[in-house]
Amino acid sequence: MAIFINISHFEIVKLWYPIFFLVFTLAISCSQTRKKDRPVIKLKSKGTGSLISINFADTNYNGVQDYAKDTITKSGWAIKYFIKDDSTRYDDLYIKWSKGSVIGTFYCGDALEMRRYFIPVLSGENKSHIFLEHGCSTGGEAVLILPKYNELKGRDYSYVIKYDITTSQIVYMPENSFKTDTPIFSVIDLHRNIEKQILFKNIYTPRPEDGCIDRVIFNKDFVKLYATLQDKNAPDKSVKESHIVRFGKPGR
Repeated sequence: MAIFINISHFEIVKLWYPIFFLVFTLAISCSQTRKKDRPVIKLKSKGTGSLISINFADTNYNGVQDYAKDTITKSGWAIKYFIKDDSTRYDDLYIKWSKGSVIGTFYCGDALEMRRYFIPVLSGENKSHIFLEHGCSTGGEAVLILPKYNELKGRDYSYVIKYDITTSQIVYMPENSFKTDTPIFSVIDLHRNIEKQILFKNIYTPRPEDGCIDRVIFNKDFVKLYATLQDKNAPDKSVKESHIVRFGKPGR
């Protein structure tokens, strides 16, 4: 025998009300959780597109003031740091170097998104160039070179082993060095505008920037490198190897 129960619409609502309330509460809770987990978005206005000074009161630039310090070199060259008044203000950095009416600008893309020691800092100068040091990896060093003559185009060298301001010479690792077990180093003479590569004969298993070069001798006419490597014929044995790069007469 079938039994029919007569329940009004009002009673149905009363029965389902607790379930609706529970679902609504869970929905609100999940929404709030998503909002908390959502990363903070920096507002990026279009701006004027002009280079402007960094507003260090903006907390997005915390720590930048320890590296991006405007200064004037002993010879009177002004080094100043800027950002662009647009959507890249929290990403990119610009360095201007100038003396009188001579002005150059170097673009440091994404420098503000990296660790603060990636910002180039003045280390010295000579008659023809300005040198700024900065990081390029966890343990790697780089040097930014800003010329004082001709076309003011800066050049940044990564994985620098050593450099000498007096002779304007740099020893660094080129990209092709990471593709071989026998280390390769590039030697640059900025005065002569010459770059030469040294290919070592023996092996170095870790990355060369970790310390296979024992010593570098800089001279106005040459650069000499001394290294400790693994003997290519006996990998368990270490061997000393040295190379010298000679330059011709200076072009400048």
